[in-house]
Amino acid sequence: MIDTHCHLDMLDNIPEKIKKAKENNVNKIINPGISLESSKKAEKLSLKYDNIYFLSGIHPEELGEKTYENILKDLEEIEEIAKNKKCLGIGEIGFEYHYENLIDKKQKELFEAQIKIAEKLNKPIIIHSRDSFSDTYNVLKNTKQKTLIHCFDYGLKEMEAFLNLGFYISFTGMITFKNVRKEIIECVKKIPENKILIETDSPFLSPEPKRGNKNEPAFVKYVLEKVSEIKNIELKSLENIINKNTKDFFQGIY
Repeated sequence: MIDTHCHLDMLDNIPEKIKKAKENNVNKIINPGISLESSKKAEKLSLKYDNIYFLSGIHPEELGEKTYENILKDLEEIEEIAKNKKCLGIGEIGFEYHYENLIDKKQKELFEAQIKIAEKLNKPIIIHSRDSFSDTYNVLKNTKQKTLIHCFDYGLKEMEAFLNLGFYISFTGMITFKNVRKEIIECVKKIPENKILIETDSPFLSPEPKRGNKNEPAFVKYVLEKVSEIKNIELKSLENIINKNTKDFFQGIY
C-alpha cells in the first residue's frame, strides 16, 4: 500500500511510525508541504528514508500566518525544492473557505502562482479544496497538469465535474466514520476504478476503529478495507488497482 498524503513531519517518533507502516504493508509514504518550512522538512525526510517522497507547496491557511508578499518570496524556494527528484508534485495547494478570516486573503493569487510552478516543472498538482468547489473548479478547468483532489469531501455532482476534467480523487478515513454522509459513500461506490487513490491525511482524520488516536500511515489499511467493502472488490485486487493508479499519477514514485 501507499499512503498518498501523510503529514509525516507532524508525527511523533517518525522512525517508529515508518517502521509500523512497513509492518502493515504500507511501503511508501508521500509527505505534503503546507509551508516553506514544512516543505523543507518533508524534503529532508525524503532524503533520509528511501520509501518517503514529498510534495512542495504552500497551503492557503499559511495566509493566516504570513503576509501574501512574504509568501511570494517563499515561492522561489518552493520551486527550487520541487526540482528534487523525490518531489512528486506541487501541494497541497488550493482554497480554504471554512475559515471566514481567510476568504479574502489572496488565496486565488497564491493558488495560481503555484499552478504556474507545476506547469513550469511539469509536476502534478495536489489540491486542498474545502467549501470552495466552484472557485476550485474555475481555476483548474484549463490546466493541463495531472491533478488530484485530496481528502475528497464533496458530492456526486462535484466528483463528476472533476472526473470530467480527468482528475483523480483521493479518499481518507472519513469514509469509515459512523456519521459519514451517505453521498460520500455513493462517490466511493461510483468512482471509476482507475481514478481512486487513498490516504490517511495523518495526523488528522483517524479511521474507525482508531478514532480518538492520532492518525498514522499504518492506518491507511482501514481506508482500503472500507473501499473494498463499498465497491465489492476483493482486497488484494483493490490494493493492486490503487497502487497502479498511484504510480500512474505520481510517475516519479519507484
